Amino acid sequence: MRNVLVLSILVVVISFFLAIFGFTRWSEEPISLSEKSIFVLKPGQVFSEVSAQLIDQGVDIDPLLFYALAKIKRVEGSLRAGTYELPLRISPSRLLEMLSKGEVKLYEFRINEGWNFQQLASGLRADENVSYTIDELSLRELVERLNIEYPYIEGVFFPDTYFFESGTEDLDILSRAHETMNQKVTAIWRRFNSERYDLESPSDLLVLASLIEKETGYDEDRYIISQVFHERLRRKMRLQTDPSVIFALGDKFDGNLTRRNLRIDSPYNTYRKRGLPPTPISYPSEASLSAAANPTNSEYLYFVARGDGSSQFSKTLREHNAAVRKYQLNR
Repeated sequence: MRNVLVLSILVVVISFFLAIFGFTRWSEEPISLSEKSIFVLKPGQVFSEVSAQLIDQGVDIDPLLFYALAKIKRVEGSLRAGTYELPLRISPSRLLEMLSKGEVKLYEFRINEGWNFQQLASGLRADENVSYTIDELSLRELVERLNIEYPYIEGVFFPDTYFFESGTEDLDILSRAHETMNQKVTAIWRRFNSERYDLESPSDLLVLASLIEKETGYDEDRYIISQVFHERLRRKMRLQTDPSVIFALGDKFDGNLTRRNLRIDSPYNTYRKRGLPPTPISYPSEASLSAAANPTNSEYLYFVARGDGSSQFSKTLREHNAAVRKYQLNR
């Protein structure tokens, strides 16, 4: 009898350890999916509903074992709602880790250098993963909700790629973009020699950088264009920059800037108004912000586009007119 009892106990112990071994192996064995899929865990779903939904989407799991694993890991009641991207191979243990830690799928939204607010709003509106709300807000409400220090929204969001969860509000993305721009402008302004140049505030720096951004995509030209604008400001000359007029025209601009356009009555018409425009006209890159604060030591007063993205700089009106004939009028 003693031998039978010992043998029975031994069988139970071996069976127990085999069960643990099998369960552990099952929990770590990758499950193969036919394709990557998006899994949406909704708020308030109970664990059994989550298991059933996973099975419906092709995840081959045993719901009882999956629940037992969740109980052992103490996560059965703490799965986080969100949108998840399931990989082609994933173990039950890793799946639970993903759902309990909230490792949701992140989407990207890009604010491009040189965009204005109309283009930014259109981009947000077109992104199906963004909860679009800003059309419901007035300019004043938008400025207040985002704690913007300026009375405008042009130029105050830093161009970069922002990652977000599906359903994130546009205001959240804009808030992060504004905070980043503030940090960039503040850091550059602290190093700026405001006694040497005719910029009175970080707002002026932002406006000037936005003009530089629209004038060139060549990093080597940004600092020379900055020098031209700074010198014109110092001499009380009109900036005469086409992008500010194009900004003023808005949807009326057809791609061809005419002499008639240059006569429009607008505070953004730098052919008629001296000084900087009242607000930025685009979202400037860090390179343009840096250029606005660090003009070269050259003595140029004019520049014209060469047609290849670069600019021809001139010190005199005579030189400039010759450059215009060569690069713009093909004479």
